[in-house]
Amino acid sequence: MITRLIPGALCIFIMVLAGCSGSGTRGVHDIAITYSALRDTEPGRISLVEHGSDLEKKAIERFKEYYAVFSPERITQSTDDLYAQDAYFEDGIRQVRGRQNIKEYFLSTTEAFDECTFEVWDVGYSEGNYYFRWIMHLKLKRYGDAPLELPGMSHVRFDDAGQVVFHHDYWETLALFERFPLIGGIIAWIKKRI
Repeated sequence: MITRLIPGALCIFIMVLAGCSGSGTRGVHDIAITYSALRDTEPGRISLVEHGSDLEKKAIERFKEYYAVFSPERITQSTDDLYAQDAYFEDGIRQVRGRQNIKEYFLSTTEAFDECTFEVWDVGYSEGNYYFRWIMHLKLKRYGDAPLELPGMSHVRFDDAGQVVFHHDYWETLALFERFPLIGGIIAWIKKRI
């Protein structure tokens, strides 16, 4: 009986955790919000940066530079340059709309780590969409002696000013939670049974 309750308890715990951190859209991810952000920023609805232009090259380099060392200083100094006023950001933890909310969310995430860098391996392009493939190197404050290396990808759209209007990160979010004693044990137990 108790083993049947653990997966439900884990889901509730993750929903509460997601609902209690940062600013912007709270709680469980809503796919309708993702689809809306995609529709709002699709080619034809807004003017996107011209493919092959100098502005496109600068936008890509600015994105890479911003994430090369993901720190409170970089976030405070450069978010306004990188992200458009009404930009949308999503990762495995939050959905956030608006540059100020993105900045606040990013700053809140820095409280949990000593160091975070992104090593961008390559960039793909298709019809106004950019795909940055990267490895995140993360040293959590609590587990600095055991850094994480997590592969991921960012789906990004730049407007005609070269600013990010859509940014969706894909990475194994559970790898982060596995580091915490109680929830990590529950996740490991569930993975063995799936």
